[in-house]
Amino acid sequence: MLTIMYAYFNVSDSTIVVVNNDDIISDNDMIPMKAKIYQRHGSSHFKGRKIVHLDLKGAPPKVEYYKYFFSIMSSLGVDGILMEYEDMFPYHGNLEILKRKESYTTADMQIILRWAKEYNLEIIPLVQTFGHLEFLLKHDKFSSLSELPDPRRAVCPSNNQSLITVKQLIDQVMTLHPDTKYFHIGGDEVYELAKCAKCKIRNLNREEIYVRHITAVYQFIKSKRPNINILFWEDMIREWSVAKMQKLYQLVPMVWAYRRNLDGAFPANMWKNYKKVFGTVWIASAFKGALAPDNDFVPVDYHVTNHKSWMKIIKNYNKDVKFEGIAITGWSRFDHHQPLCELLPAGIPSLALCIGVLNFGDFNNLLLQKISKDLKCNNNISTGFTFKFYIQEKCHFPGSKTFAIVSRWKVIYSDLMILRRFFLDPSSYQDYEDKKILKNPKKSILELEKRLSIFKTEAALILNEIYYPNTVSEWLSTKMKSGQELLEFIRKNSN
Repeated sequence: MLTIMYAYFNVSDSTIVVVNNDDIISDNDMIPMKAKIYQRHGSSHFKGRKIVHLDLKGAPPKVEYYKYFFSIMSSLGVDGILMEYEDMFPYHGNLEILKRKESYTTADMQIILRWAKEYNLEIIPLVQTFGHLEFLLKHDKFSSLSELPDPRRAVCPSNNQSLITVKQLIDQVMTLHPDTKYFHIGGDEVYELAKCAKCKIRNLNREEIYVRHITAVYQFIKSKRPNINILFWEDMIREWSVAKMQKLYQLVPMVWAYRRNLDGAFPANMWKNYKKVFGTVWIASAFKGALAPDNDFVPVDYHVTNHKSWMKIIKNYNKDVKFEGIAITGWSRFDHHQPLCELLPAGIPSLALCIGVLNFGDFNNLLLQKISKDLKCNNNISTGFTFKFYIQEKCHFPGSKTFAIVSRWKVIYSDLMILRRFFLDPSSYQDYEDKKILKNPKKSILELEKRLSIFKTEAALILNEIYYPNTVSEWLSTKMKSGQELLEFIRKNSN
């Protein structure tokens, strides 16, 4: 009998109920990483700065975890962190209502920034200033600023109070980041742009309304910090003419694309136009959270291929476009009201491999073996996930127990799905004939009930090391709900 935390195993062994808790719980993974996986200023195919993005609107880590997380980032040769605080920032005064119950305090922020400095990581704040402001507009106090009553996603740029409130957001965040050389103002996916009555009566086209709002935000920041570089998500302007783009020439566009294959992802003349207008360009890839809004298991191959595709673009345009840096994004929710997607520690192996692609220009077995060894995994990291075979790596890095528990959930959920399919269509047994879970399906139902119970207890202990109670409760409740619903369906159809 195998203990489910070790090695490579076939799903035929996944009916195991007995769990050796020492494999996960007693193993202390919270030790700062000291070894250098990649050199920060070593030779690299990608010559720009490497920034890792944290999306704190979902599953924000406890303050204590940042010291360990920053040690991983330093080990990976990362230059800085793009912090999208949203409701975790310690807003005060008129904005105090925005912060969530478990938000960081000013003292917490000072600790986080100090640790970042110790690891030579620059913190770049990201404050959404146009769209994706659900965390602001959901409150009745600020609902009148919304472009539309429903959905409340974007502020109305024709409402004078919108800019006043956006300036307050920026001002409070900037105050706690006195040394930052960059500030990211968001600006993406403003789908509701110019749809309200106030915007329509201005007799301005959508592009001009967008430009005026973004320019006002830019000018406010520059009045506070003349030497700061202002980044923005550029998807709203990709198809504009050069003449229209020229009105935003002082900003630095960050071109984002997270899909596997980027062939045809951008307008034909976009890169040529950006070269004419902007001095430098940043790009943005993803190492987790960009595939599905409720995804749990990080599809490593998907994100590695995304980075390989970005390297192809860089090779094609490197002579014409100055790629100043890349933000490797790690999304926690698709928006403020969406469910949690992949947890941060579950994405560390993916992040390490994606940075490897940036450094070496491609992905191969040698890179996979290197990262698997550097993260102290018993086996090579699994880059894919299928019903037939699973790898559950016993790794050892800060947060690796969370990485392991997410892998275990995926196995349990997949076993439930196999039973569901079997009882809906018993003839499908031939598709899974190598799996012991189908040799005695009714017995497997009872075993899965026990596995779910054990998982709930163990996952709560592990997640509480890194996450606040609300995150643990949200993540576990959604998993247990889906697991119990599948079990109930299987029971009904097994009779």
